[in-house]
Amino acid sequence: MDTFQAGFARVNITPKLGTPLSGYYQTRYASSVLDELEANAMAVSCGGRRAVVFSVDHLGLILPVQTEYRKHIAEVTGLPEEAIYIHCIHVHNGPVISLDGTDPMVEEYRLSLKEKLAQCAADALADLKPAK
Repeated sequence: MDTFQAGFARVNITPKLGTPLSGYYQTRYASSVLDELEANAMAVSCGGRRAVVFSVDHLGLILPVQTEYRKHIAEVTGLPEEAIYIHCIHVHNGPVISLDGTDPMVEEYRLSLKEKLAQCAADALADLKPAK
């Protein structure tokens, strides 16, 4: 019988002040921090198969961005892309994320989030231990 394992990791994904924020159909920028934004990763393993599930403090991630992130996380962790699930909690005070590259702060944040999620997944996998 294979042992079920679980691991957990968390990373701060709060954007720099001045980063454009999503939601509310008007241009807004991060001007202060009331509560930091987080990404949480739970890794699970059983029978030689592993997966990572994320909960991310964002309004949402468009499919091309999710695909980019999942591909990078797979490269860093060795997981298959289909074993990586990214869920956003639909917060209206998170940063804008797009692929158009026109805003340097948005682009910087998009790329830093990709690296932070990959590290968070690797940390959750490193934290795997027997669980029920």
